[in-house]
Amino acid sequence: ALGAALRAVEVQPGDRVLTNAFTLAPVPGAIAAIGAVPVYVEVTEDLVIDLDHLAAMLDAEAGRAQGAKVLLLSHMRGHICDMDRLMRLCDDAMVTVIEDCAHTMGAAWRGVASGGTGRWAAIRPRPTSISTAARAGCWSATTLN
Repeated sequence: ALGAALRAVEVQPGDRVLTNAFTLAPVPGAIAAIGAVPVYVEVTEDLVIDLDHLAAMLDAEAGRAQGAKVLLLSHMRGHICDMDRLMRLCDDAMVTVIEDCAHTMGAAWRGVASGGTGRWAAIRPRPTSISTAARAGCWSATTLN
């Protein structure tokens, strides 16, 4: 599901893809599997992506994101960041957001279900996920534009 979403937004080998540093191996693994490079964004004590660090990375003058145009956001252990601020930051920087919802199925931010804010949502049932399966996955698009 993660690889399909990355391919759907046209991530190419060598592209840099932002992702939060607190995640599980399938997230950077999906990025690396298509030949792209994971770029890690720090997390807060609340186990969510550090939006101040993301803002600094997306700062055009600082150039720390080095051309990354996709954020593969892994919501972990039922925790969801301030999605309003995250989407403002990413929209302003023209960064496409893919939400990995494997660990937040049923969670919501301001009434919007996990996976309902970014452009794409990847749902990956795994034995360690909230919804379990041996090997499965699907993705959905919040918009086809």
